[in-house]
Order: sequence, then C-alpha cells, then structure tokens
Amino acid sequence: MKYTLFHFSEIRWCYNGIMFLDVLAQAASEKCGLTHDEPVLVGVSGGADSLALLVGMEKLGYKLIVAHLDHALRPESAGDAAFVETLAEARGLPYVSAWVDVSQYAEDQGQSLEEAAREVRYQFLFDQARRHHAQAVAVAHHADDQVETVLMHFLRGAGLPGLSGMAYRRTLESWDSTIPLVRPLLGIWREEIEGFVASTGLTPREDATNRDLTYFRNRLRHALLPELATYNPQIREVLWRVSSVLGEEDRFLVSLAEVAWDDCYISETEERVQLSRPSFLKLSTALQRRVLRRAIARLRPALRDIGFKAVERGLAFVKTPSVSGTIDLVARLNLAVIGERFIVKTWCAHLPDWGKPLLICLLYTSPSPRDRTRSRMPSSA
Repeated sequence: MKYTLFHFSEIRWCYNGIMFLDVLAQAASEKCGLTHDEPVLVGVSGGADSLALLVGMEKLGYKLIVAHLDHALRPESAGDAAFVETLAEARGLPYVSAWVDVSQYAEDQGQSLEEAAREVRYQFLFDQARRHHAQAVAVAHHADDQVETVLMHFLRGAGLPGLSGMAYRRTLESWDSTIPLVRPLLGIWREEIEGFVASTGLTPREDATNRDLTYFRNRLRHALLPELATYNPQIREVLWRVSSVLGEEDRFLVSLAEVAWDDCYISETEERVQLSRPSFLKLSTALQRRVLRRAIARLRPALRDIGFKAVERGLAFVKTPSVSGTIDLVARLNLAVIGERFIVKTWCAHLPDWGKPLLICLLYTSPSPRDRTRSRMPSSA
C-alpha cells in the first residue's frame, strides 16, 4: 500500500485555495454577473485584497486586464506600481497604469484626500475599461470593508441605501452608464483573503496609512469595532447580515421607486428636471424621498451624500410652497413649484414660463383671505 505525503503548505493551499475559489466563483458569476467571454478590468494596488482578487479570478479562467493607479501619496507608491507591473508581466496579463498627484488634485478641487483619491481612481479605472472594452471593473472590497462602510454610514445618519452598504454589482452614470463596478470578494472576510494569499506564496505590499488613526475609517477598524466586539463578539457578522437584509429590502423599494418616477416624470434637460406635483403628492413619504433624490442625482451625478435635512426641506416645500415659489435645495440646486409642476434646477437655469410672464408663474400659492379682501376694496383715489 502506498501513502501520499503532503507538506503542510500543500494542505493549507488545498483548504484555503479551494474554499476561497468556490466562494469567489459563485459571487463572480451569480452576484456580479460576470462571464468568461469578455475581459474584466481588475484594480490592483498590490495589497493582499487585490492580489487575492487577481489570482483568484485568473485561476477561475476569466480574461483579465490589470490596472494600477499611483496616487503619489507615499514614497513607496512607485515601488507598488513596479510590483504590480512585474506581477502582471509574469502572468502574461495586459497591464495599464497611470500616475496622479492626488494631493494637488484634492487641493484644486477642495476635496479631502480620501474623496479625491476615490474620484481619480474610478475615473482612471472606467476610462481604461471603456478603452479596452471590458465588461466590468472589479475591485477588491471584502466583507470587513462592508462592515466598516455600514458602520460609517450609520454614524453619519444614512438612510436605507447607505445602511445597505456596497453592492456586488452596481452601475452609476457618473462613472459609466453601461459598465458596472463589481465586488466579487464582498462575502469573504479579511483573514480568509490573507490566508489565500499566503498559500500562493506571494508577498503583498504593505500600506502604512492603513494604520493611521487620523483617517476615519481606520479609527472604525482599529478602535471602534474592537470595542463593539466586547459587547457582541459577533458584531462583524451581525453588521454584515444587517447590510445584506437591508440591501434586499432596498432593492425592492428601488423597483417601486422606478414606477413612481415614471408616474411623476415630465421632462428634463441638463439644467432642470420637471415632475408632476399631483402625482408626487400621492406617493408615500418613502417614495417621495427617493423620487426627489433621483431628480437631484440626475443633475448632480457625482454628489455622494444628499443630506436628510435637504430632502426633508424639499418635501415640505413641494407640499406647502412659499409665496416666492422657489427655495435653495442642495449643491447649487433650486426647487421651484409652478402650477401643477415642481422643478429641480441648477442655480443658473431659467425657469420655463410656457408663454406666461415668469413672475406670475412663480406666484403659485393663492392669496390669503385678507389679501383677497384688500383686492376688493375700492380705491380711495
């Protein structure tokens, strides 16, 4: 009788590799909707998460394009770019890269470093995806990232969409109207990812800023979540499960909101969106919020956070407009009520008058009883 002897490293690869690839295969196909016919552009930073995504997708037989953006935020960033390029060449994969001074970009745009880095990163990834006819952009957000995102949104007072966290597959017109962003690792925990990468023999690049507690997300990861675990050791699993359940309910409301939008929609240009006020007022408050948020998003697609107070102020105004007929809403947008329509518009956009004097159109609200009495009094002249 012959016995086969396995080294511990081989056993570890079998366990970590097979389990990891099984979960990744299901997520990539069923949840992200990826096929093997067209290429997938994979954002690779050189860290453990993106290495796991790259190697895993390659082993599953997907056609890949490796994309790396050097944010020029750390002295080691050039080394990260060289590492990813060498990795792609060694595996015979197409490689694209770019260098952006994110600090300067943030200063020019008046943004935080985190917001600026996110913006330039996705601009680069989707530009390259269009250029190479990729079916999707894949990034390495995982289960721990989801938990941190949900907790961060909760602390900021987010509604149901925010508490649903990130989606496995999402298409945003601000990035591209047809190419989706996919997150195949969203159901896999960090320790599982690190175990898989270790089993491949690759040594990921380390980003020291991930331990910098001046960043809000890092404080959640290294301080708040460990503290919450003293109250419930399963806090990560609980938050991930909550996001999953709320995500399903949010998708149901999205389908209802699509019908509501169609009922209210009249017309739009690049500067304004016109909606039916009577149809809008028939909706539940939950759907009214979603319709108004969508109108805002049509004019400000890059606006990530549409504040609760701004939306509530808008709803109250549509129900009971002021004499002026218009208010400031958010992000240099106005809200106006004219007759049976209400309009979300940019500050510089003109209101339509439909052949009538604009001043008369703006005076939507009927005069008060006292004003009507005054109008009937004979002149003393």
